[in-house]
Amino acid sequence: MEEQTNERIAKQIWEPLQRCRFFFAWLPDLNSIKVIKNGTSFYLGKLKALVMIQYENITNTFKLTIKPDNEENEFTYNSLFLDNLVPVIDANIRYGTSHYDYICHICGLTHKMAV
Repeated sequence: MEEQTNERIAKQIWEPLQRCRFFFAWLPDLNSIKVIKNGTSFYLGKLKALVMIQYENITNTFKLTIKPDNEENEFTYNSLFLDNLVPVIDANIRYGTSHYDYICHICGLTHKMAV
């Protein structure tokens, strides 16, 4: 039952990603796509980072976590709606993960300290 729920959530997450016209410009590693608990994970070559998107049942939103290869920190964006995922990922690609505060500002997100 939990596995089916995880797969359903992953499919829901992938719908807007697949419709994104510049998704393949992000250089996704299609072999890295996985269904994880409450979501999906995949590697983006343009970011050189693992991206994890997980549904948060309590708030009915999504959590986006980016784990860059060359940095010790991971960056987490909480309480995202499904239609916010593409702009936040794209902003990280355009401006770099080190611009967390700026990305929160331009995407209209509440700033939280990156973990």
